[in-house]
Formats: sequence, C-alpha cells, structure tokens
Amino acid sequence: MIKADIIKRIKAIEQQILDVEIPDAIMIYYDWLSEKWVVEEKIAETHFSKLKYFKHYKEYVFHPRFEGVVILDLIDCPDEFQANLHSIQMSDFKEENNIQNCAISLEAVQNDVDGTLEQSFKVVVYDTLMTQKRLKT
Repeated sequence: MIKADIIKRIKAIEQQILDVEIPDAIMIYYDWLSEKWVVEEKIAETHFSKLKYFKHYKEYVFHPRFEGVVILDLIDCPDEFQANLHSIQMSDFKEENNIQNCAISLEAVQNDVDGTLEQSFKVVVYDTLMTQKRLKT
C-alpha cells in the first residue's frame, strides 16, 4: 500500500513538472555579483523572463519538451577553462542524438580534439525529470 502511494505521488509531481510553461529561449551566464550561474528562461508569448540561480549551470535540467535556442556564455566564467559563447538549437540537437522528449543537462568539457569553433559537452539524459537514464559524451 505504501509503495502504491509513493508511486502515485511521484507521478503527480512529474505531471506538475510537465505542465509548466515551456520557455522559447534560454540564456545561461555567470553572475560575478552573486557568484552563481544564472539561467534566464524567456517566454516570447508573454514577454516574461524567469531567472533561476545555480552553483553550476550543469545543475539546470532542460524540460523534456524544450525545443528552443540555448545561449551558453562561457566567456567570462570561473571554470578551469574559459571557452566561448555557444548557441544550441535544442530541437536539432535532440533529433541528431535521438533524445527527443528527454530532459537533459549540459556541461562543457575540455577536449584536445576540439577545433577553434568547437566545444565538447557532457550530456546527462533523463527519461523523466526524476530518473537519470544514461550518460552521453
């Protein structure tokens, strides 16, 4: 009986998460004043921006139905290496990697084979927002 209640609660939480408004674009940058990473979710229809703060941007999990553009600013950040400004069209990225309808998180990683305009990322893929599915590099 307790297991059934737990499963029902988890499913209710997952449904609440899936029913949130999905942003059209996301900007991620480091804020030196707060010493936190800022994720700005922009919703074009309402001209609304929602700011979320994280110790590291890799803690942010993209909604499974997010298909918009992500701008990741790593130019002026405190990480071991300072990279570049990256633009990711999430619909194309998910399609190319066969991870549609999956929540993901990203982290830039140092890779010796990256060219001048290239950046390697570690991508954690979730089958729901609650469970880690697999790690893809």
